[in-house]
Amino acid sequence: MNTTLPQRHRTLLWVVFALSSIGLVVDCIDGYLPKILMSVGITLGLGALLIRQRSSAPAWRYLGMAGILLALGAMVYRLATYLSA
Repeated sequence: MNTTLPQRHRTLLWVVFALSSIGLVVDCIDGYLPKILMSVGITLGLGALLIRQRSSAPAWRYLGMAGILLALGAMVYRLATYLSA
């Protein structure tokens, strides 16, 4: 199975990764922990996806899935606290 992406998609992934990294810095300055965890999860997932393009090790796929699940858990927590208020 061919897992390489076209150059245009790789460039787009790098741009999204850079923007999520900037968002992570801004969220760290803000200091709200669920928001930070969500940003960490998204950045971790995107970073693992980018590294997996260069390496075929399955550990990167699992790290990416863990990051996305962390972001999803933080999003559910934020939604639950918003709806309960």
